[in-house]
Amino acid sequence: MGADILFSAKEVSNLTIKGYGATWRMWKSDYQNPDKYSWADWRHTLMLRNCTNITVLGLTLKSGGDDGIYVGKGEFCRDIHIKDVVCDNHHRQGI
Repeated sequence: MGADILFSAKEVSNLTIKGYGATWRMWKSDYQNPDKYSWADWRHTLMLRNCTNITVLGLTLKSGGDDGIYVGKGEFCRDIHIKDVVCDNHHRQGI
C-alpha cells in the first residue's frame, strides 16, 4: 500500500478525531492523470485498519483518489462511530 493516504490508522484504539469546520482535501484530478500517477485503488482520505473504538466527528472529506473513508476489509475493526461527516467528490465512493 502506498503513501498517498491522507490519514491512516492501523492497530489503533481509543482515537477521536473532531473536525467540525475542518476540511481534509486531496487532489482527485491529479490521481486520475496517468502522466502524474499510476492507477491505484488505495488513495483514501481516511483509512482505518484493525482499529477499535474510533470516533470521527464533523469532518468534510473532499476529492480523495479512492474512498473518502475506508474501514479495512479483512482487517477487523470494531466500534467505529462516524457522525456529521461529509464525503464529497471521491474517485470511488464516500465510505
